[in-house]
Amino acid sequence: MVVHSLVLAFLTGSPALAAPVSQATEIASRAGANVERPMWSSDGVQLAYEANFHDRMRIELFVGNANTGAFRRLQPMPGSTSDIAFGFGAGANAPGRAAHELAWNPAFPEQYVYSADSSSGNYDIYGQSGPIVSHPATDGDGAWAPDGASLVFSSSRTGEGDLYILNLARTSSPRRLTRVAGASELQAAWSPNGEWIAFIGRGASGEQLHRIPAAGGSPRVVATLPGTLTSPRISPDGSSIAFYASRPNGEGADLYTVQSDGRRPPIRVAEDVVVEPSGPSWFPNSTRLLFICNRDEAFDPICSVTTAPLSPVKTQGFGTQGHGDVELGVTPAGRVRVAITARGKMGSDNKAFRKLYIADWKD
Repeated sequence: MVVHSLVLAFLTGSPALAAPVSQATEIASRAGANVERPMWSSDGVQLAYEANFHDRMRIELFVGNANTGAFRRLQPMPGSTSDIAFGFGAGANAPGRAAHELAWNPAFPEQYVYSADSSSGNYDIYGQSGPIVSHPATDGDGAWAPDGASLVFSSSRTGEGDLYILNLARTSSPRRLTRVAGASELQAAWSPNGEWIAFIGRGASGEQLHRIPAAGGSPRVVATLPGTLTSPRISPDGSSIAFYASRPNGEGADLYTVQSDGRRPPIRVAEDVVVEPSGPSWFPNSTRLLFICNRDEAFDPICSVTTAPLSPVKTQGFGTQGHGDVELGVTPAGRVRVAITARGKMGSDNKAFRKLYIADWKD
């Protein structure tokens, strides 16, 4: 029976036998909200998450210590409604309703930026002491350079979605990085060596995964697929990029990897996955990914797969069910930790809203 299950996984891409269970511990929940998008700090101690109050059309952001479970809400300056709040159907005179997209500084573990409504009535990027990118246009989706000195972010200040780089050490004006007419550049991610940036380009010709030198230059196409591409994550060694791609028929999404130099076509490593805003998680060895399988009958289990061709997808048990996000964190000592959003423990009847759980990774 074991052999049959493994052979079936090789042929179909369906999950193989579950790995040993590491029981997860609940550390946060918010009444009336789904907990979403957990993000570990670079030292694997601090943790951020979002609380999405759908009925109140509001996203709140929390940061804290995963060891103690003590979290505090980040409250940016009050302001008018941002573009994302208008997407929730908020009125023109509603207060600020969105604080999300937190990014931890990889070089300074307790430093972060996030996107939120601003006092000027638009969407800006904030740090601990207030807005650090403030402009009448919409600025957001910041990502740190590996040395922690610069940010890349998306902005609508030209009327399109362009990427800009801000060197915080020099406190200079942002430098425009992309200049592709008729297209938007979004979801930027730095290479581990800080020399190039991956991003999703959206234009009249469709969607593509690109890379561009951080110093400036022309972007190069790394991957092209017919569906919607989203959430690129670069492997720790910089050799590969993982991302999601929706199917052209609109029925689900798959997980792909591609060599970061774009010399070979992308490889589909898992079928029918849950699209997480932060993207799939790379293990430290750069040969394995953690993500969520879209399997209603199995309560959307957490899964892993190696990037080798024809690798079986394995389900990973943490004693939770109804998963929305999973994110790996690594301590300086090499301890691998898992943050999970789930509707509850297996067998629990309390499934109204997702909560935040953590566990240690055990192979």
